Amino acid sequence: MFDKEEYQKAYDYIEQNKTNELFQSYYIRWRIARIFYKLSLITKDKELKKKLVEEGFEQVKLSLDGGNHIYSVHKWYGILLNEKSQYTSTDEQIRSAYEVLDHFEEAVRLNPQDPTCYYLLGSW
Repeated sequence: MFDKEEYQKAYDYIEQNKTNELFQSYYIRWRIARIFYKLSLITKDKELKKKLVEEGFEQVKLSLDGGNHIYSVHKWYGILLNEKSQYTSTDEQIRSAYEVLDHFEEAVRLNPQDPTCYYLLGSW
């Protein structure tokens, strides 16, 4: 569904099955976070967008506990933390900026072959 950009369909599936034990895996959680983020990009409703970003951030934050060794977890943590900070004060945005940078750097360290990680690091 993600590769076909069927984000709403994927979101509906997640919502229907979120109590499934499979969805508790850190390998799955960062992917769920990615779907929430992608869906937030296409929604027009500002409150829904904020909710999706916050839910996505919570998923990737949970995946960081067991998936600290996975570059995608760090990449999406940085992306979602950066997006989430848009809904906070300027002081909080500045504080979270350093954490975003740390996660992008860790993503590059864990997978120096991923050009997206370099792009994110460079644009930061």
